Amino acid sequence: MSTLLNKLVAMITKDIKIAFREKTSFLFPLAFSLISTVLISFSLPTEIVSEHSFQILWIIFLFSGLIIPTEILRHESENGILEGILNSGVEKELIFISKFLICYIIMTAIGFFIIAMFTFFLNFKVSYSSVLIFQLSLIGVTSLSILFSVSYIRGNVGVPIYVILLPLYIPVIIGAQKFLEGDPNAIKLIISFDVLNFSISLLLFDIED
Repeated sequence: MSTLLNKLVAMITKDIKIAFREKTSFLFPLAFSLISTVLISFSLPTEIVSEHSFQILWIIFLFSGLIIPTEILRHESENGILEGILNSGVEKELIFISKFLICYIIMTAIGFFIIAMFTFFLNFKVSYSSVLIFQLSLIGVTSLSILFSVSYIRGNVGVPIYVILLPLYIPVIIGAQKFLEGDPNAIKLIISFDVLNFSISLLLFDIED
């Protein structure tokens, strides 16, 4: 047990160092979300933005969030790090959990940045419920993003990753919206989404060619 924990800590430490060294995994999403928020605030009518602010926030976040695992895995693939991990004999489950944790942390930070931008530019009203549902929804979103990013980097997916992933995110967006509208049962949909997609991603995750 201690050996597995030591391996996991080493993997997480490595991923944190890589994320801060190559920087694109969080700088690109920050720039994209900032530009998108500013453009929306000046181009769309106020009433439309006010009525659909939560959905718009989610769309911007999902596009921004997909950049994070893709950039991290692209950097590791181009620099031979993935091959080194494979040759070291580290279990693929530990690799996935490490990638999940670092991406979850960065995506959380990006998400709060987007919420702050929406609050400043679009007068988005932040509530405890919206933050809670955002953090909960992020589990399944992060899992799927990592799984499909690996396939995309390895060339196993022949179409843009957004085309495949965005439809898969529809249930969590609907669930989050219904929960904020006062339907407590909607949280069951989000939890199911998280458990299902985390489990599937963990089982199917494979960085081998």
